[in-house]
Amino acid sequence: MEEKEMTNKKPRRRTALKVLSLLIFLIAVALLTICGTVRYTCGYEAIYYGKYSAFGIYPPIIGLIASIVLFIVAVFGKKGRKVCGIICAAIIVLTFPYIDGLDYILSKPYKTFSTSTWNIDYHFRHYMIDDLEEKYDLVGMDIEDVKKLLSKDSTMYPMEDANDGNYLCYFIGNEYLWHKTYEIYYNSEGKVTSTKISVS
Repeated sequence: MEEKEMTNKKPRRRTALKVLSLLIFLIAVALLTICGTVRYTCGYEAIYYGKYSAFGIYPPIIGLIASIVLFIVAVFGKKGRKVCGIICAAIIVLTFPYIDGLDYILSKPYKTFSTSTWNIDYHFRHYMIDDLEEKYDLVGMDIEDVKKLLSKDSTMYPMEDANDGNYLCYFIGNEYLWHKTYEIYYNSEGKVTSTKISVS
């Protein structure tokens, strides 16, 4: 009688340990995924900083919770394991297209340039560079007019070769772990000669 009870307890313990270790693993992965995706990719400002950021953050959290449930179900059967494996593979394969697509949709309010939108938060500026350059032909403009147009948060830098003039530098967002800047070069007469985006 005692031997039967001992043999019944062993599978239960194994199952409990599997579930517990799986839960701990999934919680750790969930935390790392959320932190890593949102904080360290740093190229998707609309998802993290935008007014619709909840749509960027909550779906992955719900997906991770659902995957935890599926993993638990998977422990208890072959069919569950197959289904869970397919779903997990799909999640892994679709993560970056999902993030890219979501960033594209959520960044739409920030793609039209205006001085007020430019000055809301520097994280959104890189979205509106194309529109800025399309609306205003910066090359040839007076640098004082450019300063009025883009207003705050500019920094003036002297160039290494003094004959080439100076440039204004605006932070326009992040690319992975680096800052993106929009540099507006102008000559000694105060006329814009060129613009470029740099990552540093």
